[in-house]
Amino acid sequence: MDKTTGRLPRLSMDQDEVHLWFADPHEIRDIALLRAYEALLSEEELVRMRQFRFAEHRHVHLVSHALMRVVLSRYAGVAPGLWRFTTNVYGRPEIAAPEGVPPLRFNLSHSADMVLFGVALDEDIGVDVENTARGAPPENFAQRFFARREYQDWLAVAPERRQERFFEYWTLKEAYLKARGQGLHVPTTQFAFQFERDGGIDISFEQGLDDDPRNWSFWQFRPTAEHHAALAVRGRGGVRQRAVCWRGVPLLDERLFSCETVHRT
Repeated sequence: MDKTTGRLPRLSMDQDEVHLWFADPHEIRDIALLRAYEALLSEEELVRMRQFRFAEHRHVHLVSHALMRVVLSRYAGVAPGLWRFTTNVYGRPEIAAPEGVPPLRFNLSHSADMVLFGVALDEDIGVDVENTARGAPPENFAQRFFARREYQDWLAVAPERRQERFFEYWTLKEAYLKARGQGLHVPTTQFAFQFERDGGIDISFEQGLDDDPRNWSFWQFRPTAEHHAALAVRGRGGVRQRAVCWRGVPLLDERLFSCETVHRT
C-alpha cells in the first residue's frame, strides 16, 4: 500500500474474467490488523457490526467488509476507505462513490469460517459459500425450497451423498438469486439446476420467471474439503467467463490458488 495515499497496487481483470477472493476469518486475529480494518469501514458498517450479539459474528463482518473494500481497490486505484455503497430495492449492495471508477460488479458471501468475495466487470454476479460440516437442513426444507426435479434427484441419491448434493444445489440457487439482485423475491421452486455426467451444469426456468439459460454461466468449487462455493454470472452475448481464484489476508497477504472446480456450465 502507498502510505501517502492509502492506495493499493492495481490488478488487471479481462472482460471475460471473474475473480474470486477467499479469506478465513479464523486466520486473522492480529489486533493491529483488525484495527486497520475498522479504520476502513464506514460508520454505517461499524454500527451494523456492533449490533451483532456474538463476538465471532462481529469478527466475520469486519473481515468480510474489509476484504470487500481492499479487493475493490485493487481494480480501481481508490483507497479502500473511500468506497461508498448503496443498495437496490431488494438490498443488493452497489457502488455509489467515488465516480469515474471501472464498472465493477461484486457480491459477498460468508460462513463462520470462510469469506468469499466475487468481482467482475459490468456483469451481474452472485456467490455463495457454505460449510458442509454443519449438516444439511431437514428434508422438509429441501421439499419446500427445491424445484420438483431437484428434490426428486436429491431423494434419489444414496443417503450418504445427500448432504453433499444438498449443498451443491443450495449454493447454486443462492448464487443465482444474488446475481439477479432480487433475493428470495424470486421463488426458488421456479428454476431448477441439473448436473450432467460430464461435470456440466444446466438451468431451466418456469415460464413465468422470464429468464433465459443462455444468459448465464455457473461454477461450483471446493475451496476446502469442508466447503462448497458457487458462482453465477449473467454474461452478454453468450460469453463464458474464466474464474480466477485468490486467497489471502486483506492488507497483508494474497496469492493465487487452484480452486477445485466440481461443476461448471
